[in-house]
Amino acid sequence: MLGSVPAQAIDLFGIERRHEARRQAAIKAHQAEQLEQIRAFDRILESANRDGLAMVITQIFNTGSRANSSLREHRDYTTSVGWELEGSNGGIHLLHSDRIKTNDGFVLNTVEGSFRINLVVPGTYRLQSVMQEHHYSDTHNMTLTRNQGAGGIGIYEINETAFVETETEEYYRPTSYKTVNHSYCSASYVVSGACASWSSWSEEHVDRQGGWDTRQVGRERDGLIVVSKPRQTLATLILAPGQVALMDTVFSRLPNNGYLRDTCARTGGQRVECQLASFSFQVVPARADALQHAITMVRNNGQVELAGMLERAVPVPLQISGAKADWRDGQWGQNYYLEVPAADTGK
Repeated sequence: MLGSVPAQAIDLFGIERRHEARRQAAIKAHQAEQLEQIRAFDRILESANRDGLAMVITQIFNTGSRANSSLREHRDYTTSVGWELEGSNGGIHLLHSDRIKTNDGFVLNTVEGSFRINLVVPGTYRLQSVMQEHHYSDTHNMTLTRNQGAGGIGIYEINETAFVETETEEYYRPTSYKTVNHSYCSASYVVSGACASWSSWSEEHVDRQGGWDTRQVGRERDGLIVVSKPRQTLATLILAPGQVALMDTVFSRLPNNGYLRDTCARTGGQRVECQLASFSFQVVPARADALQHAITMVRNNGQVELAGMLERAVPVPLQISGAKADWRDGQWGQNYYLEVPAADTGK
């Protein structure tokens, strides 16, 4: 009997093994294709770097995880630090955000933290601005004048906006039902026994009992995007052609700035500008040991070109000028500040 049965019908386990082998081969081929696409992008970076563009590597400091959770404005805390290339008339910038997902550069995630990698035109970059989101804030109680005053250390720009936040809310979920259809043969042919007529009916059953439940909803909240722009050069970063620079992390912890109360004027439909009265920022030194973990990771992933570039990284310290240093701690780094003399603030 078995001799007349095809061998493939008997070797079921062999068929399954061959199917699994083909599936694994397809997965490996897809992974190899993805790796080649990644390496092609890495080779573009390597070529641009060798042609003279500077590569800047900065560890992302997630201020949101370190913010004071009792303050509502820290609910979705974001800081972006802008650097402007001297001599570019505002045309070339290097932007660093503490958010992982941005369109600026690309991010390398490791167990030691996340690094942002940018290719930029070499030269001297000056600290140009700090942007922060302030949720649950508005300009309703601000005193505005017709013309913006003078006397500050820069511009305090306030942009009115709205943020969509995800909240958990309770709601009453009604009972849901499902319909089950039934049928049977109500009449049959005598000779053949085939069904001559079908009867059917439906029953409704409880699918899910009603009751209180929770769900995620988006709520639009008033907020402000505040941009502080000091006039004086407080920090600079000098990048050489073809350099791979490991840069100190710069951010600005709330409360980081103040404005002269009697100098605010509306300069656009949703924009108010005041004179900047105080400004502060923090610097966390670059960690070469954390970058070494990233190098090991990308090399193990097969990204030999990117690993080679990261190995050429050298720490490039910031040059601080015009700002005073005061407190320092292991978490937030070194604080620097500049302010209008107290007698001139109008507070």
